[in-house]
Amino acid sequence: MDRIICEAIKNKQIIIFEYDNGIRTVEPFRLGISTQNNKVLRAFQLKNSNESFEKQNWRLFDLSKIHRTQLTLNYFSGLRHDFGYEDTAMIRPYICEITRY
Repeated sequence: MDRIICEAIKNKQIIIFEYDNGIRTVEPFRLGISTQNNKVLRAFQLKNSNESFEKQNWRLFDLSKIHRTQLTLNYFSGLRHDFGYEDTAMIRPYICEITRY
């Protein structure tokens, strides 16, 4: 799964996966280890099938709860004004992260 997520981050490719009994659609920005020593994904969530209204926001996903990850044919710019390049929820160095340029 790391390979697929890092490929999506590198290519700025939107991914979908199962998480907490729902389907999530996200822009992946960073894969790393949390301060609790779990592998996690920092992503901007575009859609969550569990929510009756669309709530777009930053999320931290525990990789052990992610299933059936798929690359989509959709891409994103990689730019979000509120993306923090320092992530207090993760330990450096990161496994992979979006480039700034």
